[in-house]
Amino acid sequence: MQLHGVEFGEELHTIGHMAFAHSSLEYVKLPKVRVLNSSAFYACEKLVEAHLSEDLETIERFVFARCPHLERISLPLRPNIFQDHSVFNVYDDEQDLLDNDNGIYNRHALSRVDLVGGSTAQLPRYIW
Repeated sequence: MQLHGVEFGEELHTIGHMAFAHSSLEYVKLPKVRVLNSSAFYACEKLVEAHLSEDLETIERFVFARCPHLERISLPLRPNIFQDHSVFNVYDDEQDLLDNDNGIYNRHALSRVDLVGGSTAQLPRYIW
């Protein structure tokens, strides 16, 4: 069975570690989620769009790593939302880190980031 998209209602507040990793998701809509645990959407190779909640408080590491077709994401502009600078990036080993010291290892197709709600904040270096 192929899962193309998920939309959650008002009651879901946390997406667990690797909850949708390696799935066939193409889009996600998370209107009330407050926490995205590490690698929640890791290696979702078909994922194109992610619409995150204005209530989102925490994005842990590697949430969107290895999502090469991710084109658009909406997320709140909020201080300290990123628990790690590698939300979209992941390094397999030390050599990858040396070869890709600009932080663009993921090679995603990200072309649009919509910053919604929240307050003015500085995005971490190398997040993309």
